[in-house]
Amino acid sequence: MINKIIIALDFSNFYEVKKFLNKFKKEKLFVKVGMELFYKYGNKIIRFLKKKKYNIFIDLKMHDIPNTVYKAAKNILLYKPDIITIHASGGLEMIKYASNARNEISPNTKIFAVTYLTSLNDEILKNELKINKNFNEAVIDLSKITEMGGADGVVCSVWESKLIKNTSNRLITLTPGIRSESSTNDQKRVASIKEAIENKSDYIVVGREITTSNEPYVKYLQLKKEWENE
Repeated sequence: MINKIIIALDFSNFYEVKKFLNKFKKEKLFVKVGMELFYKYGNKIIRFLKKKKYNIFIDLKMHDIPNTVYKAAKNILLYKPDIITIHASGGLEMIKYASNARNEISPNTKIFAVTYLTSLNDEILKNELKINKNFNEAVIDLSKITEMGGADGVVCSVWESKLIKNTSNRLITLTPGIRSESSTNDQKRVASIKEAIENKSDYIVVGREITTSNEPYVKYLQLKKEWENE
């Protein structure tokens, strides 16, 4: 178990980020910067987090033709993040191009390929995306090309993590949608930390459970203890 809790910095502006992080004192955090913050602040937000010596996950879920992803990934990798993401549905060649960019620019960065977003479920998969497979089969298909393309792991829900580990000796899993309460918001395939541990998640991403808490630092320590001591 890698034992990493990643906090999703799902805020709309820099002031909110600073105000939130000030509550964590000198705690060395692992944080996720998604599209909202990165598209607005780019280098400014990454420099700020680097100065704090945080581990950084830049979550842009790149998805384009292989050469475009290769060039875009090279630019993102100049920041030397710990993790970046692409969409596995971009195909094997696109995954290979992203992996090549990583090998050239920042070999220590891990690439995770997103299988299906946690806002999707079986009904959406079949009725909207017209994929006539159950969720597990569809996720495994994407995880196989992820491994073939040289990426390090997949982003999936907790409920597919163990299955992926049973079909691959190399892939690691990053699982968002972690909740300690019954609320799911806009995510459908959610789970508790206990369930993440049982399903062999390597990294977990926690957002609103911490960011909307009245005492985010206390909530973080509580979840961290649960994750590390289970």
